[in-house]
Amino acid sequence: MPSTIDRRFFLLQSGAAALVSLMGAGCASPRAVTGDAGSVASGKNVPSMGFGHVAATLRDGITLPPEYGFEVLYPWGSPTGIAGAMPTFAPDRGNTAADQAVQAGMHHDGMHFFPLDADATTG
Repeated sequence: MPSTIDRRFFLLQSGAAALVSLMGAGCASPRAVTGDAGSVASGKNVPSMGFGHVAATLRDGITLPPEYGFEVLYPWGSPTGIAGAMPTFAPDRGNTAADQAVQAGMHHDGMHFFPLDADATTG
């Protein structure tokens, strides 16, 4: 170790220490896990994340724990509400580019805040 610690050496050593500590995070025995709600050692099967397990699957669909549900709000091909231009979705891929320009696009799962007024901080 050098007699004076320079910034590069300090960052390198700090990063190495952080990496080593993270590598061991998943190595604890599950029997050592305890909590107020229950523990593996007590024989109770308490999910640590607050929801049940989901089995691995190759099914093409949504897989959720039993205590959760989902609802499609705005599916691909839904009309966007432009008056006079509200074509229905064609499952046979028959929609034209002009049709699709006024329909909801696929992978539009983002959420964003759109204020009612330009200066608003609430909806």
